[in-house]
Amino acid sequence: MPPKVPVQQYSFSAGVLDPTMLGRLDIKAYYAGALTATNLTPLPLGGMSRRPGWRMVAEVPDAGAGARLAGFKYSSEAAYLLVLTSNLLRVFHADRLAAQLVAPFSAAQLPAVDWCQQLATMAMTHPDVAPKRLLRKGNHAAWAFDDVPLTGIPKFKFDGSTEENVWSASRGWPISVIFHQGRTYFGGSRAQPDWAWGSNAGDYWAFDERVVSSTDKTPLDDTAISASLGSSGGQVIRRMLATDDLFLFSDGGAWTATSGDGIKPDTFLPQLQSEVRAALVRPVVVEGSVVYLSAGDDGAHSSVHELTWDDQAQGYYARDLALRCQSLMRSPVDMAVRLSSDGNSSATLLVVNGDGSVAVLTPNRFENLTAWTLWETAGQVLAVAVVVNSVYLLVRRTIAGVVRY
Repeated sequence: MPPKVPVQQYSFSAGVLDPTMLGRLDIKAYYAGALTATNLTPLPLGGMSRRPGWRMVAEVPDAGAGARLAGFKYSSEAAYLLVLTSNLLRVFHADRLAAQLVAPFSAAQLPAVDWCQQLATMAMTHPDVAPKRLLRKGNHAAWAFDDVPLTGIPKFKFDGSTEENVWSASRGWPISVIFHQGRTYFGGSRAQPDWAWGSNAGDYWAFDERVVSSTDKTPLDDTAISASLGSSGGQVIRRMLATDDLFLFSDGGAWTATSGDGIKPDTFLPQLQSEVRAALVRPVVVEGSVVYLSAGDDGAHSSVHELTWDDQAQGYYARDLALRCQSLMRSPVDMAVRLSSDGNSSATLLVVNGDGSVAVLTPNRFENLTAWTLWETAGQVLAVAVVVNSVYLLVRRTIAGVVRY
């Protein structure tokens, strides 16, 4: 493999380039790329700086069996880091433990747990556990964890004759959850993996059927809604995300459901936008674009894809954000985004790799910056979350012969 040809280089706006690109003198990225860039952050106006250092916030002794990190923001003064471990939820405020609650998820269930938050309420789902509700009760230390008070659960004839609740211990519970345009949306279940359901408009836990009258069965616009992805190949909805559109990510691709005047029973028709299969990792929004991890043919997470709107096609297409640096994609297991905090910085997408490193994307469309670097630390990074603009990592380290988290 030929070495990189000496040239004048004025920036590293292309970030790390894959070794297979060492001969690509024909592309602009070659002249703004780096062979390696470890623990560095590209700057929008040129050059690089060292990544921020870390300080220990807390030890999580039971994280060895598994753990998840999540952010919960009620206000700028009431923002929290949530640490989920086996049957336990820790709530941190200002880097101090504020509350500790019994949680319904075992260590084995943690990787599949999904959540969404609005105001003082966070909904959590897992296909083997009835949907849960985490409530902030008025101060940093007051929290409650209970079942979501569902009413009007939709019915379905699974055996062709007898109607049953679509969610139950025997049929499974929702896989994913999101709040969008005044409704709660649940995506997928064991019995109906390719279905999505929306609550009554303005009534987040009610799924009652509302019709014009006892004689006119036309659904009202604010009634509960449901739809199947309708693919002949079968789909399993893994995650959802909401911007102006509702995005549904499955093991068969990325779908959207949208309507200019709001989603209604007759307009809830998911459309396939990309056949790039989605992994179980929660998608994020980076600089206004939806970003999700793809799943390879072997089931492993393979790369990071951005859904980009095409005006001509009037739809989205998936673009591989890590195409030029596949060597930094090492079976990712988690992902979070830190927004730009001032005019001299960019958003930061952090992708935790299976080997404990962190692939970091620094994008800035206005400065033509799309740069990946690699962050490492002593030990292995296992999970990441962003609370307001603070990045939190769960790290496994061996100290004096003892494994600590």
